[in-house]
Amino acid sequence: TVSTARHAMQPVIKAIEPVHVKIHETAAELLMLHSQSRNTEVLAKVVQLNQLMEILLDQLILLNGSSAP
Repeated sequence: TVSTARHAMQPVIKAIEPVHVKIHETAAELLMLHSQSRNTEVLAKVVQLNQLMEILLDQLILLNGSSAP
């Protein structure tokens, strides 16, 4: 049922939220560092942002798989 499917998705949805928030925080930090011409630190934040985006993508794929009939 739809209720069972929603229940099965809840752990994945809960895991997505902190990663989503961290992506926004990291992007804001990256922009601040860039505005201060702290290029080495910017590159490190780009790597971190890319890793977070990969984690989010993996979680979204799981979510999509758990919602399939």
